[in-house]
Amino acid sequence: MTKKRNSPRQPIVSIYLGDSTKRLERLAKLDAVAAQFGVNRSVLIQKIADGELIVMKAVSPPMGEE
Repeated sequence: MTKKRNSPRQPIVSIYLGDSTKRLERLAKLDAVAAQFGVNRSVLIQKIADGELIVMKAVSPPMGEE
């Protein structure tokens, strides 16, 4: 006897992270940021979407100062 789900399964969200090389690098960076907050990648994205975490644009150094 199979058990039916009480609630419908939520759809999976896909996020394009680039080609295979870039994707692996970006996933590792996302995992590192998530680890800093003690969560996994999925919860990190949820917290950003809920406004619990804020993403700020990095300030680039002035021209000639690198």
